[in-house]
Amino acid sequence: MTEDFLLELRSEEIPARMQEKARQDLAALFDARLKALNLAFTSIESYATPRRLALIVRGVAATTTAMSEERKGPRADAPAQAIEGFLRSTGLTREQLVARDDGKGGQILFAVIDRPGVPAGSVLASAVANAIHAFAWPKSMRWGEASASTESLRWVRPLQGIVALFDGKTLGGEIDPGGGMAPVKFGDTTRGHRFLSTGEIKVAGFDDYVAKLKAAHVVLDPAERKKTIVDGAQRLAREAQVALKDDEGLLEEVAGLVEWPVALLGTIDPQFMDVPAEVLVVSMKTHQRYFATTKTDEAF
Repeated sequence: MTEDFLLELRSEEIPARMQEKARQDLAALFDARLKALNLAFTSIESYATPRRLALIVRGVAATTTAMSEERKGPRADAPAQAIEGFLRSTGLTREQLVARDDGKGGQILFAVIDRPGVPAGSVLASAVANAIHAFAWPKSMRWGEASASTESLRWVRPLQGIVALFDGKTLGGEIDPGGGMAPVKFGDTTRGHRFLSTGEIKVAGFDDYVAKLKAAHVVLDPAERKKTIVDGAQRLAREAQVALKDDEGLLEEVAGLVEWPVALLGTIDPQFMDVPAEVLVVSMKTHQRYFATTKTDEAF
């Protein structure tokens, strides 16, 4: 039997240029950690918005894979002190060791240690803590009272909330920012759009999370936000009978600036239209993050 795990790390605004790599890094950290701890899963998907990183791990096993570890020890006729040292290192008794022929008329002692599976919940909780503390942001910060200590938590912007749900239930755990600040506890509540939504949102799983975020004016998937921007801009351009200038780099950035994109069409005061088109386009893109249009019978 397998279940899904949902993680959301909600913070203040994440710079648009950092979001895509952060999304990939979060998935990579979880993939490596779960494999290292022998917790089987089917797939990992990750998402980013200006205010959150989210992760869904699908098909998580109930426990880690049980393992049997074999360790070679001293010879069976070795001094008692050597055998006792080996026993202490393995936690076994002399009767639990296995003696095997060494092919030379003697015997070697081996310890066979069976390690039972560990519940997935505890492994996932440790993976969350590991991902947060090991995350390599290009730029990060400390905040609040904890910022006085170099031992306190660093994150791209102040970390405000953590959703950690396995099989629809909240994992036990918390992240301590340090400096005497209150820990950020794992929970099942998030928040929607900063201005278009109010109050906390309780979620029960990934599908519920995505649907409730959208109702609170947050589109989780960056690809969906980009499509909304392009479709809206192209529709307005057609209606105004102008041509839209394609700009994949600007589209990527704008999708990382908004959680609920809405396309609008504006015009420039005619007195400024004598400025060369190249200057206008660069100014709009660099300073205002606007997409440029031109008359359909003109070229950029």
